[in-house]
Amino acid sequence: MLASRLAEIGDPQALAATIEEIADAAGVAADSRAELHDYATARLEGIRALAASLDDPDDQLELYRTMAAFWLELRFEWQRHNDVMNYQLARHGAASALVVALASVGSAILARIESLLDARHLQMLTTYALELLTLAQPRQKLVEAA
Repeated sequence: MLASRLAEIGDPQALAATIEEIADAAGVAADSRAELHDYATARLEGIRALAASLDDPDDQLELYRTMAAFWLELRFEWQRHNDVMNYQLARHGAASALVVALASVGSAILARIESLLDARHLQMLTTYALELLTLAQPRQKLVEAA
């Protein structure tokens, strides 16, 4: 069942070594590592909370819908970190080590979530994510009109 598998990937120990490798490779300073660990810990706690809240077999459809929102949230965060990194590179010739590490940790978490899904499930997440974006469009028009 997906909920139990999600709980496994939400285990902070499952990603601890990867986070340290990313921090080392990106050259994250010691005083910034806590921020990187806090970021990863919060996302992994979110995965565990999702798994614990929707662990009944009757909740599978809602689990996928909620997973779509969570996946989309992580995907947008990853995109933001990558955009900041690219702008830093273009403007200053180098990117902040912390931004590089945040993007890399986000990518690792996304990959772990996606690794649990077969192509059909990933397509379902994409469909639900698109539905969320479609629902958000009328709200955006209201914001633009204000």
